[in-house]
Amino acid sequence: MKEYVYRTYFVLSGLFLLIGIAYWSTDVYTLDFRKLVGISGSLLFLLLGMYTRNYLFSFIGYGAFIWGFAPLIHFHLYPGSYFNESYLLYFALAVVLFIIKPPATFLSGFMYSFLGVYLYRCLSDYFASSESFSIDVFYNIDLLAFTFSDYIWVYLLIGYVTSVLPYYVNRQSTDEPRFHFVTLFPVFLTTFPFQVLVGVSAGLYRSLMNYKNVFQMNVIKETEEEARKNGQPAYQNYWFRKAFKDIRSAYRNTLQVNMTSMKRFNLTSNHLKSVYGNCLGMIPFVTWRIGAISVVCLGFVLLTIFSLFHLIVVGLISSVTYIYLAIFYLLDQFHLKSKKVNTVCPSCYHKSELPDYLCFNCGTVHSNLRPGLFGVRNRKCQCGQDIPAAYLTQRHQLHSVCKECHKPLHTKEATPFCVSVIGGPLSGKTSFVTSTIQQLRHKVAPERGWDVEFLNEDDKVLHEQKVNGMQSGHFPAKTSETKPFAMNVKLTNKSWRNDKLLYFYDPAGEAYSNTKELARHSYYDYLDGLILVIDPFALPNLASELEEELRDHPSKVNQSAELLDDTFDKLMVHLAKNIGIKENKKLNIPLAIVINKVDAFGLEERISSYEVSSTIDNETGQSLDNPPKSELERVNNDCKAFLSSVGYQFFVNQLESKFSKYQFFLSSSVSTSRSENNDSTKPLLWLLKQRGEIK
Repeated sequence: MKEYVYRTYFVLSGLFLLIGIAYWSTDVYTLDFRKLVGISGSLLFLLLGMYTRNYLFSFIGYGAFIWGFAPLIHFHLYPGSYFNESYLLYFALAVVLFIIKPPATFLSGFMYSFLGVYLYRCLSDYFASSESFSIDVFYNIDLLAFTFSDYIWVYLLIGYVTSVLPYYVNRQSTDEPRFHFVTLFPVFLTTFPFQVLVGVSAGLYRSLMNYKNVFQMNVIKETEEEARKNGQPAYQNYWFRKAFKDIRSAYRNTLQVNMTSMKRFNLTSNHLKSVYGNCLGMIPFVTWRIGAISVVCLGFVLLTIFSLFHLIVVGLISSVTYIYLAIFYLLDQFHLKSKKVNTVCPSCYHKSELPDYLCFNCGTVHSNLRPGLFGVRNRKCQCGQDIPAAYLTQRHQLHSVCKECHKPLHTKEATPFCVSVIGGPLSGKTSFVTSTIQQLRHKVAPERGWDVEFLNEDDKVLHEQKVNGMQSGHFPAKTSETKPFAMNVKLTNKSWRNDKLLYFYDPAGEAYSNTKELARHSYYDYLDGLILVIDPFALPNLASELEEELRDHPSKVNQSAELLDDTFDKLMVHLAKNIGIKENKKLNIPLAIVINKVDAFGLEERISSYEVSSTIDNETGQSLDNPPKSELERVNNDCKAFLSSVGYQFFVNQLESKFSKYQFFLSSSVSTSRSENNDSTKPLLWLLKQRGEIK
């Protein structure tokens, strides 16, 4: 490569020499031939001085070179004078050139840059004037002198660059040690500001690229492994936490990478010095050392500024996102609280505000699916699927499971209304529940504009089997499960704020035989109402009174063997233990007491006969001033009077002392014999009104 550069320079020098001879041989009388011959001759002797191995001829060549340029310098300094002095000075310059022996690349670069600037200025003057073109354009000795003296340091610097360029290209040290050693110091001092500029720029650029690369590596969504550590099978929203973690991580990692870059700058500077030697390697050595310092010091300042700016931008975006989250979260909470949304498992009785939801793509379980760190409107599952995270985005349409037993649920974020049906064995609880649901579907719902549906097909089939049996005169089979599966019925109406989900808990009567069995019924902790079903024929006094009828028609009423007071006492013990009822405080759960089987042996007429006595003063035989104001109040009075007549005044007194709200109702054992007075849906509707669910 170096020899190729030399040959190129030699050819260019020869061309310029030919051009000089051509100019010298032309017949132009306005030129100073002595100066033109000096310049052309200096080019010729310069070539001979650079490439000859003869020391004397080399010295003469350098001398002729200086002799040719001396008139230009002298002409600029002393206009109008002739060159006839300072021979000793020019001789000294020739000696200096002979000693330091500037390489051909230096002198050629010096000459070409000088002639190039001269030609440029000649052409500029020509285009600025209105004269026609002629060869005289390039014959301007004054311009030639000023061009040389005005930019001599530029020509020297270009000459130096052309002299060192072949060594840098070939990655080798100089074979002109004297020249490059002598020129190192002035060139180093002259170019030092440029070295600082290049070093600082390289350091800043490297630190900027380090920050960019580190930032790109950090600012990515969470990996699946990171997402697993979140406690949820989902990716966190970037603007809540990870954005700030990325800033901190990018800051720390960039500092470390900048330190690594500084070491690389130092290694590069040492390598350049070892490759090019002290003369040629000093400038790149210092430049890269300055870059090493700037990549750490100035890079730290730049990194701090960028990180602060990044923090401000992320803070603004995160603030907007947090406000957006707060709005959605509050709307979602308002929906849950105002509409009394809760999830109750009909299998294990576990109650939670929301169930666990399943991703409809991969089936992964997501707990606590609401607006939060994992998403405002939607949450991104680990499988990449977006799933709704709020009620407004149709979260309730997802499949859900119980948080405790993980069985499928179909609650759809409806408002639960849980009712426990209490009674001893064969008291008619199952018949009552079946009749209530049937009349609710075919009588109450059409009248009130409600829609009634079962949550699952199994419940519907089981219910219809019981209804068909009752319509054919057969009582439903006795409940065998002491820990029952709740029967769910969903009620919807356009005027309601939310759908309602009824839970009917109908355990076997044996569940009330001991308090340990009742302890398994955790749904008592969140009941909205109680329905106590009384088998009047299990009351001792009435059973004795109707002993003959019961003996002759035992299958007509399926008499319960459990005493009312035993069932009630065990229930109150369980409620006192698990809910914490105090002796002097009434229970706030509304209680509907249903006297069942009133269609047998004329019992309904007997209880209704107390209506007349309740409106007449027993002492005077006159009508009372304040008779019962409503049908419910009349039924309450009739049923209390009936229970008192059969020796259960103590039970009435217990109701008064333990419950703040209670109401008596009458019910038939079979649906075909029900009258308007003993409609089995009345207890349920009364409980719904007490809780403010309906008007």
